[in-house]
Amino acid sequence: MGATSNRRRFLKQSATTLAALGGMTNLPDIQVARAQRQSSKFSPVDAESTARLIESTPRDKVAGVVADRIRQGLKHDDLLAALLRSATRVSSGHNILVHHSVAEISSRVTGADRWLPLFWHIDLIKAKSSDARSVNLADAQLPKPAKAAAVFEEAVRELDQDKAVAAIIAIARSAGPKMAMQRLWSHAAGSRVLGSIGHTAIKVANSWRSMEGVGWQSAEQILHDSARQCSSTKNRPRGDLHLVNARRAAQHAKLHGDWMSHRSDDGAVIELHSMFREGDAADACGAVYQQLRDGKFSAGTIWDAVFLTTNEISARFKWGGLLTNGRARHSITSANAMHFMYRISTDPETRLFTLLQAVAMACTFVAVPRAGGHLNDFKITEIAETECPDTVEDAVDEIFSLLPPRRSQHQFRDRSGQDKALELTYAMAKKHSDQAFLRRARQLLCWKCSIDAHNLKFPVAALENYRNLSPRWRPNYLAASVFVLHGTQMEDNVAVQQASEALASL
Repeated sequence: MGATSNRRRFLKQSATTLAALGGMTNLPDIQVARAQRQSSKFSPVDAESTARLIESTPRDKVAGVVADRIRQGLKHDDLLAALLRSATRVSSGHNILVHHSVAEISSRVTGADRWLPLFWHIDLIKAKSSDARSVNLADAQLPKPAKAAAVFEEAVRELDQDKAVAAIIAIARSAGPKMAMQRLWSHAAGSRVLGSIGHTAIKVANSWRSMEGVGWQSAEQILHDSARQCSSTKNRPRGDLHLVNARRAAQHAKLHGDWMSHRSDDGAVIELHSMFREGDAADACGAVYQQLRDGKFSAGTIWDAVFLTTNEISARFKWGGLLTNGRARHSITSANAMHFMYRISTDPETRLFTLLQAVAMACTFVAVPRAGGHLNDFKITEIAETECPDTVEDAVDEIFSLLPPRRSQHQFRDRSGQDKALELTYAMAKKHSDQAFLRRARQLLCWKCSIDAHNLKFPVAALENYRNLSPRWRPNYLAASVFVLHGTQMEDNVAVQQASEALASL
């Protein structure tokens, strides 16, 4: 999977033109990033000096210091680039994964609010910072460029992290960081997407999107971390379904010619969604592959069912809070990451493998809580009708007032407020435009996210998935999204409040 791709194939895959994406024309995350780069002059010098400033300034003073730099002319994109550099140098894990979420939500709010997610990220980096990390591999330590790809594949199979890192860095230095990132795609979509609750796929997809937006200067550190994750014993393959799906993907030529179409069939979505809810990944992947071979439906139908299933899990939990169903919510970010990898690839084999693995992922995320008896019978495709306020403003006010405070360690048994918000959101989306709801949801994300990265990562991924869903199912998806969004009961983030005060004179 991807191991035999040559440079010409990779460059073709990375073009991301509308024609190359098989009709998948909804590419907001890529388009926004490109628009931002075209509308401002990105300065690597300003980004680097700002990154050093963030790293050297104490946490309780950094907001004021960065605000002063903004008054002096620091551009939004330079600060965004600085954040990725600092996250890779003095932090790790979710601080890197969440950078794309910060960029995405910042690009979709207006005025001074667009700075707030960046200040939230600054505080997250400072709260989670550690000793400086860097990749200092000499060329003599690396495999020869001609052998690097084979060495990397062997290292991942053998779970040899040091060899995997050396090989991926060799590929990056000889063929470029994008070619090296391409090597990670099949492994990110492979068995480890299940073993790591999606973190490998999320890391690769979000890192790609971040670097496309602000530059690839941090690529070696990100490749280092990603290669170690792909070859970690913690992410050892579970079962052989990924091998079965790889063999199916290798036979993509047997599928009907229109299998990659984004067209969706409502009846088939309902059928697949019911199947995925059972949590049997092997049966679901086999059925999907057979239906694709028989020409019964196309990829657009499958993605609709995957998105609905993964968003439904949080709404099905019998109680709320990240402590109890954080694993389930990773299904939202995993689906988001795998759909991105599917969209950006133009190789049919890679696309089919990623699609089948997304089906396996959706079913696996259902299977664990289902086996534990933690899920209710709520069905996202069958939401009850209810009365909606006459004006969209009144509807939006009521919906977000019903959502409970969302904290990392917070559990609550009474989910009546969320259930009511779900029904109102469905009614609102059927009766009114969704724009007022989306504006409020994004604004609240800027102000209400706690220091836990998941409180931004989950909802941003959900809103991205919403845009990639067929219009028929958007009201259903938006309604269930209230289980990951923030409401007005949540207190404002203290660091964001301080940043807003520091920016008041802009």
